[in-house]
Amino acid sequence: MEKETTGKGATKLVNSLALAWGVALALLLQTPRGRRLADERTHYAVIVGVGVDLLLLALVLPRKMWRRVATVIALSAVGPVARSQWNERMSGNPAGWGGRAHAGTTGARCTFVRRIRT
Repeated sequence: MEKETTGKGATKLVNSLALAWGVALALLLQTPRGRRLADERTHYAVIVGVGVDLLLLALVLPRKMWRRVATVIALSAVGPVARSQWNERMSGNPAGWGGRAHAGTTGARCTFVRRIRT
């Protein structure tokens, strides 16, 4: 088993940073631009959120362990991100924002609603 390379102080600091980051991200996603991002490009918001979490983990995990964790997370994200990209392309709005069917619904739901109506 690999030894932790940092002490309890570093872990507490990273935990505090993670809490602050989570609150900041939640507040950002409450803004009009953030809501649009969350509604239409959820996968990007998730990638950024998990990416920052991985950066924080790099501060407290041994490098080899961090690489294992990062690899599992990255590989598990390939399917959902590819699905989101495919749905965007199939919706006829691959490059853009907008075109939501209903305010407050997710992009995947909007695509589904548009297809039913047409």
